[in-house]
This record gives sequence, structure tokens and C-alpha cells, in this order.
Amino acid sequence: MNILICTTHFPHCAEILHQHLPNDTIRACPAEQVHVEAARVDVLIPAMFRVDAEVIATTSATIIHQFGVGLEGVDIVAATRRGIYVANVPGREGTGNAESVAEHAVFLMLALARKFPLAVANVKQRLFGAPLSTAVQGKTVAILGVGSIGAEIAKRLRHFGVRLLGIKQHPSDALRRQLGLEFLGGTQDLSGVLAEADFVVLALPVTPTTRCIINTAAFARMKKSAFLINVGRGPVIDHDALGTALAQKTIAGAGLDVFWDEPTDPDDPLFSYNVIATPHTAGVTDLSYDSIARGLAANVDRLRAGEPPINCVNLREVEAVRQERKKH
Repeated sequence: MNILICTTHFPHCAEILHQHLPNDTIRACPAEQVHVEAARVDVLIPAMFRVDAEVIATTSATIIHQFGVGLEGVDIVAATRRGIYVANVPGREGTGNAESVAEHAVFLMLALARKFPLAVANVKQRLFGAPLSTAVQGKTVAILGVGSIGAEIAKRLRHFGVRLLGIKQHPSDALRRQLGLEFLGGTQDLSGVLAEADFVVLALPVTPTTRCIINTAAFARMKKSAFLINVGRGPVIDHDALGTALAQKTIAGAGLDVFWDEPTDPDDPLFSYNVIATPHTAGVTDLSYDSIARGLAANVDRLRAGEPPINCVNLREVEAVRQERKKH
């Protein structure tokens, strides 16, 4: 199989995937070359590249398979029309991805609370006993998006002695009790939850409902001492509203692992404020990557054997398209 990763970022994808598919050709190309290179592949891995109708119209791929969960950048309708499978590797409990992202969310929380960049600078300046940090114990943490990642965040934070609140599209009291949340509500409860939180942790996908859900009005509801952490997707935050909130000290700071465009501009004015940023590495761990690579490799092997892929979001529709083609 000829497998193309649509970016030269996330270099460990090809490295670890090759361990599971040693006899296949796996290569990566810069985003500007994808339109040409995609015309002669069997498997297309988007990473953070937007696989639009134009790319889909010319690719020879049998499947567009994400290295991980997110498929928001894939034109699934266009792929289905061409009879191309679209699949991912869900971040279910035990697969390593949700757990890794949850660990990173806690890391960003602690780094902000403990003023980590300033602490590192003080070591270099031989200034000890400072800065005065914020304790996490006793604080209120709001998790927006209590899916696989949000649930793993909640599990880890229970041991920090915090008060946990959650927002989920379809909340249930059973899930609230299972995760030890004091409150679990829907989007209609967002304003009240934001007003109570000392830490707001975003583990949301990008949908029409969640895009820019953290906007000027949301920031106005938050405490001036509150921190915002995003390990979901960049566009769930209104970029300009965040810049204004940081500049006006409407909130105390932000921890960002995901951005509006990736790679993000290192000269973005956001970084002149109290922002701790990491380069979309929350899920980039040995545990997570090995699990994702195994899942993706299994689907490549299924296609090789003439079997349909699992975790395919358009399986029924593609099979129907292919059956119709056989008639003609």
C-alpha cells in the first residue's frame, strides 16, 4: 500500500506506523504538495490538513484515514460520492489517546497555577522562594465536553481535591455520579458554570454549536482569576475575544495545545500575555501513538484482504455507492 501523510509536522506518525506496516510505503509531504501527491496513493492520512472536495476529486485513495479521532477537516460528503471510505481511531478508554490528552490538560492547569515559566526564569536568576503560586486544591474546575477526553480529565482531577462541574451535549445523572461531578449540565447551563470556575478546561470538537463557544460573552462570565485550558480544537475559542480578555485581564491566563491555524504564528500577540502553549502534543505520547498506529494498520490490512474498514463513518453509504457502480 502507498500511504501518504498530508503534513511534515507530527513526524512520529510515519515512524510508529511503519513499525506496524513494515512492508508498505509510508511518506509525508508538505501541505502545498498534497494536491499532487494524493493522486497516486492508496491511503490518505489528513493529520491537520483539510482534505476538501478538490483533493478528493483527484485522489486515488481507497480510504481517508485519520491518525487519531478528528475528521472535521475531511469533506465526508465528497468522499462518499467518490466511494472513498473515511475512518478514524476513536479515543476510547484504554486506547491511550484520551488518557494522554487528559494528562496534558492537568499539566497545563498546574503549569499555569504554579507560574511555571516564571519559576524557570527565577532559577536562572537565582531568585528562590518565588513566585507565589495558586493551589489547585479547593478550586472549581469546569470541564466543557465530557466525552472520552473530558471523562479522563475528571478521573484524574478527583484526586486533587477540586470541585468538578461539567457541560455535555447530552448530560445524564448516571455519568455525573460515575465521574464524581458535582454538576453536569447542557449548553444552556454554560454561563452559570463559567461564573463558578477557577479553571475552564475545553475538550470539545469543532461543530456548528461549539465553534467560538468561548467568546466575548463567555469571557465576561468568567472570574478575573480564572485560567482557560484548551486541549480540544482551536476554533472553539474566539481568537480575538481571547486576545482582548488577556489584554484587559478579564481572565488570568490560558494554556493552549491547539490553535486556529497549525502550525500557529509564533509572533501571535496572544503569546505576549500569560499563555503557556504547546505544539499540539497532548496526544503525542508513546502509549497513544502506538495504539493509534495499531488501529490504523489494522484497517490497512483489512483493505488489503478485501474487507471493509472498522470505525468507518460512511461505511453504509460507500458500500451502496460501490454496489451501484457494479450494476453499471
